[in-house]
Parts: sequence; structure tokens; C-alpha cells
Amino acid sequence: MYPKLYAITDDKFFKSTDDLKKAIFLCLEYNIPIFQYRFKNRNLKQILKDFEIISSLLYKENGKLIIILNDYKNYIKDIFKEGFYIHGLHLGQKDFNLKEDKALLSFLKQNNLLFGLSTHNDKEIEMAQNLYKNYHLSYIGFGPIYKPISKLDHDPIVGPEKLKEVLSKISIPIVALGGITLKNIGEIIKIFQNYRRQKYDLDSIAGISLFFKENFEENFKKLKSTLEMLR
Repeated sequence: MYPKLYAITDDKFFKSTDDLKKAIFLCLEYNIPIFQYRFKNRNLKQILKDFEIISSLLYKENGKLIIILNDYKNYIKDIFKEGFYIHGLHLGQKDFNLKEDKALLSFLKQNNLLFGLSTHNDKEIEMAQNLYKNYHLSYIGFGPIYKPISKLDHDPIVGPEKLKEVLSKISIPIVALGGITLKNIGEIIKIFQNYRRQKYDLDSIAGISLFFKENFEENFKKLKSTLEMLR
């Protein structure tokens, strides 16, 4: 499918390791190719335990799933050294500083790890273009496209029209996110297909509530049915 789907976790909907296991299984079952581990206020011991669980499941199921760590830039080397399944790092604007993080970018690039950066406006996209050309950047997250469901402290809504502009002008893989639901995902898919001049493998539609609000399995089933109807 173009664009790909990108599932993001949230503390609000994940109450135990069983929920984490269920999420991984559902991504494999429904062919969701990208999974972002996004939990707040966890220590290294907890994170390593979770990545051990994720890695064991993927190894057992022979599963192909891109695992992205959100935040915790100081821990990614530890996860990588343990040999766990880890394919990249995603940071928000407040968590990234080019002067301070050049060594981090070098580590990611040298080890073929993805790097994603959140963007919300033209200034941040311009900075991302510099990273993409001169340092290391795999994709940008762009949004929120609509009013977010899971985040109250969100950045200003950019809207579908701005997404069209960015997709048509920016030569970087783009992950669209923010308030994307079963009702509007068709619009976002059409925007990618109609406005993207050069298609990238990491071009994606991401969400939290879209996948993990309340009943995980029911969400995945409804998403599958919606996408089938849109074909």
C-alpha cells in the first residue's frame, strides 16, 4: 500500500506488557510495517525489558516490522548493543539540537539506523532539509494535519492543504500524522497519491488512536475494512 501505515504507542492505551505484545502481533497480522515505541518516563531497565519482549516476538514469528524508538536518544546505543530489534530513532523538535547531536547522527548513519524528526512549519522543514542533505535524516513527521485525539498539548494544526504543499515541494520522505481517523484517512491517502511527485518508501500515515484507542483488535479490523473499501 502507498503510503505505508505507521503505528505509534501511547501510555494512555498501554497498561501492561500484554498490551505491548498484542500490539506487535496485530501489526504483524495486519501488515502494518512501522511501529514506534513511544512511552514517557521510563528508565533504561524498563526499556531494555520491553525491547527484549519485542525482539523475542519478532524472532519467534519471523516477523518483519520496523521498530522506531521515540525520544530516549541516550538509550539507543544500549538497545543496539544488546542486539535487540531496533531500526531507528524519532525525536521531537525540543529533543534535538544539531550542535549537541552530531555524534548521535553519526552513530545512526554508521549503523544504518533510521532517524526521523517531527516538523510543524516551514522553518522546521527547512532545517530538516539541511539535515537530509548534509548530515543524516530518514524522514520527517509532519502535522498535526487535523486536531489530535491523543495529544492535548499539540502544535498548531497545519491542515490538509498545507500537507498538499509540503508533499509537492519537499524531497524528503514524509510521515503525516495528527487527528487521522477512519473518516479522513481516505483524504490523506488521496493527497499522497495525487500530490507526491516523487514517492518514497518511508512515506507514511501515522497514528495513535487510529490503532490503539480502547479495543486494539477492533481498531485494526475496522482500519482494514476501511482501506479495502477505499481501493
